[in-house]
Amino acid sequence: MSFLSLRSAGDLKKEFSKRTLRQNASYILSLKGDSHWLSLSFAIGVLIGTSPFYGTHTVTALVLVSLFRFNLVTTIIGAWLSFPPIQPFIYYVGYRLGRVVLRDSGCVQKETLISTIKCIMHFDITTLGLESRDVILIAKQLLIGCTLLGVVAGIAGYFFLRISIDRHRARVSRRYAQFE
Repeated sequence: MSFLSLRSAGDLKKEFSKRTLRQNASYILSLKGDSHWLSLSFAIGVLIGTSPFYGTHTVTALVLVSLFRFNLVTTIIGAWLSFPPIQPFIYYVGYRLGRVVLRDSGCVQKETLISTIKCIMHFDITTLGLESRDVILIAKQLLIGCTLLGVVAGIAGYFFLRISIDRHRARVSRRYAQFE
């Protein structure tokens, strides 16, 4: 496998945006390779896509693909499932989940919460004011919650894609067996 560049990821994104959802699903299901490895690549992509560090999903996915030889297509698609319109919902659920895990019932002002999440998303450490207890608490809750959410969504995505690929391959092999 040659070195992956951001340009190849951009070309992949353009290619997928030109197709319909049905064509994309058919393409993914007909990828060559072990269904376990394809599904694992997708699950890792979903985990990456739920991270609160917005804007780094594609780069992180490309690095992991290069290091661990995951499937490029399924990893990138998994990371791109968290496109901008649904990101606020992911962060909200992640934040609430983090509060539950850390057993924090304290309330943080809405403005502090929103500004902290924006700073975390854009790596704007200078304006975070790390001495503030609220900012550190929100960052912990968001990171822990989004990680747990990513793990759960990744596991669900793994089994969904694994079952889908296996069923598709069985259907195709039955179809070819009829003609022999």
